[in-house]
Amino acid sequence: MAHRWAWWTAAGVCATAGTGLVAVAVLVDMVTAEKLASIGGALIALVGLAITMRELLQGGGSGRERQVHAENGGVAAGDNIIAAGASGPPATGGSDPWPHIDKRDVNATGQGSIAAGGDIHGIDLNRSQP
Repeated sequence: MAHRWAWWTAAGVCATAGTGLVAVAVLVDMVTAEKLASIGGALIALVGLAITMRELLQGGGSGRERQVHAENGGVAAGDNIIAAGASGPPATGGSDPWPHIDKRDVNATGQGSIAAGGDIHGIDLNRSQP
């Protein structure tokens, strides 16, 4: 998990807030605990809205970025390349073979060059070019 510390921090804050609300309800009164819970809920909702807006405006999506460049007759794809009529591997349901890679640059420069951000199936890369 990439941001394990964030989850542990959130769990600690929630546990502390829950314990604090129970303590206020027992030691002070329910009306005060209810008001604190309402204010806390509103603040958590605002933080969630701010995080959502930040991710949407940054184009967060899956958090993965692919840059694909093909120049001078090269062929490039950001994912798998499967030749027409080739029998590729069985479909994996769209799962990424490298889920830990956040950024992938794919470059093909020059006549006959082929580059893929994933696997290449059904293309004979060893044949001689005329």
